[in-house]
Amino acid sequence: MKIKTIAIAVLAILTLTACPEKPDDPVVDPGKGLLNFSVSVPGSGLTYSATTPGPYQPEETIIIEIPSSSENPVDVSSLECYASLDNNCHTDPAVPPTADFTNPYKITVVLADGSTQTNYIKVDLIYPEIKIDFVWQTMAMEMNQVVYNDMYVAADDDYVYVLDAAGYDTDCIHVLEKANGHYVKDIALPTTFIAQIFVDDAGVLCCSRYNIYGAGFRFFIYDKTSSSWSDMVIDYASYEGHEIADIPLYLGIRASLVGNVTNGTAYVIATAINSKSYYVWKFTDGVPQETPTITNYGPAAEDWYFANVRMKSAEPGSDLYVAGINYVAYPNEEQSYTYFHKLKSTGDVVSMKNDDMNNLGWRILNFKTFELGGMEMLAEVSQYGPHRYDGCQFKVFNITDESKWTLQPGDPGYDIDFCNFYSGIYPTTNYNMGSGVEVSMNGENEAYIILGKPSREAGPSPAPTDIENCAVMCFKATYTKRH
Repeated sequence: MKIKTIAIAVLAILTLTACPEKPDDPVVDPGKGLLNFSVSVPGSGLTYSATTPGPYQPEETIIIEIPSSSENPVDVSSLECYASLDNNCHTDPAVPPTADFTNPYKITVVLADGSTQTNYIKVDLIYPEIKIDFVWQTMAMEMNQVVYNDMYVAADDDYVYVLDAAGYDTDCIHVLEKANGHYVKDIALPTTFIAQIFVDDAGVLCCSRYNIYGAGFRFFIYDKTSSSWSDMVIDYASYEGHEIADIPLYLGIRASLVGNVTNGTAYVIATAINSKSYYVWKFTDGVPQETPTITNYGPAAEDWYFANVRMKSAEPGSDLYVAGINYVAYPNEEQSYTYFHKLKSTGDVVSMKNDDMNNLGWRILNFKTFELGGMEMLAEVSQYGPHRYDGCQFKVFNITDESKWTLQPGDPGYDIDFCNFYSGIYPTTNYNMGSGVEVSMNGENEAYIILGKPSREAGPSPAPTDIENCAVMCFKATYTKRH
């Protein structure tokens, strides 16, 4: 019996030794879990994804940025949401169609191996660095404006100047307080056919006459101390003893000024209709060159009808900006177009995209460039339609990054990084295709943008609707560094 017991024990040991080992369970790849997360503002048609794609570390906070505005901030309490997950991974609980992102949204992902990982989705509203606020509006009737064609404006630290002149009527400049638009007084003009008014970098008020009936292009400087105008500082006219050949008709119908006309360096630039040339007078300590430098603008495909040409500054090698209008008369006004160019000191030309006339309209009526917070800005007014009775719109662009000049309305980044502000379309009838635009700086981070809002039907006198639509408007542009 003892021997039998021993044999059975040995057999059991041998049997156990001979049996193969049970294999380990196969290793399961947990997967990458959450790959991305995106949200959408209901009804917007735009989707915003995480600033960095997954996979993400456990407990990592995932940031989504949505462009917004201070006036109408995006409501983050109910955003449509979408999670992108790796194979065999899911969320628990499931991601709902909409969720509240007022506080970071917690998401738990169950990985393929059954383990879990938690992350947080945080939605940040990104406000533009440039904020534009309406300040005041003064109606033309309040300052007894007589001429409603163009409403050209200029401004210094304290006052806004509004041109009220046409043809043989000498008329005047209305003076308004810059702070509130209240009427102050009128300044009589030095002669007839004044087309433009300016304030130079030192706050000196100037004006210019365009060439018609052989009177030439002329430029005047106002002395605030004596309340009087200078004699003609520029007298570009042909008469006995002062013969000048080939002065184009309407030279000076558009003109610009940059620099200091009484001390240091300044430039006056004038253009004429149906031309491709611009005329430049350089001032040195108050004295202009005797004859202008005439330049044919090669990048223009054809003669412009009107053109505003401005230098960025009076510094050597300054960039030049050109806004041209190529107008085709009725009944073919739909063939009209406009363009905005930067002619760089290198000779390169950068053009702002205007497909289907939806970015700069059909006619750039006027513009001003300026620096705000170290960035290069453009304030412009365009007519949004081929006809001269179509409405106008005021826009402010950040033109610092030339790669963004190709952006169009609806493109990602257009509203925040490129076009910082655009008004509604306001009614106007503009047969002269002009408008006042002025920028007055208040330090490096604040600017006042003054707009003249003209309206004039064809005919000998303004219609009642013209008078009701005409005004001077003031906006304040403020730069705040984005954090």
